[in-house]
Amino acid sequence: MHYKFLGKYARKVVAPLDVEVDYDEINVVPYFYSVYRKGTACEHTHEFWELLFVIKGPLENVINGKKYVLNEKAILLVKPQDKHRSYTRKGSFAEFYNFEIRESFFQQLLESIDKSL
Repeated sequence: MHYKFLGKYARKVVAPLDVEVDYDEINVVPYFYSVYRKGTACEHTHEFWELLFVIKGPLENVINGKKYVLNEKAILLVKPQDKHRSYTRKGSFAEFYNFEIRESFFQQLLESIDKSL
C-alpha cells in the first residue's frame, strides 16, 4: 500500500494513497509527526483512541487533570473522551508520533485475537 501526506494541522498526516481517505474506515490509521519547541496543544477530547510515541523528549501531558512526563521511547494511550493536552516547557524539545485509532479498529483487532493464548 502506498501513502501520501495530507498536511492536516501543519503536521504530517499519512493515509493510504490508493483509496479515498475516510477516517471512519477500519483500515485507515492516520498519524501525525510533530516537533514541539515550547509548543502546546489546547486541552481537548475526541471520539477516538490516541497513541503517542515519543522519539525525543520530554513531552509533558495532562490527562484528566493528572500530569505525565514522557521521555524517549515512551508510549501513552489516551482513551476516547479523556480531557488531555501535550506541551513542552521553555528550553525543551519533543519529537513524537501521534496515532488516531478508531474504536472500530480496536474491536476488529480484539475479535481477531485467538482467545486460547
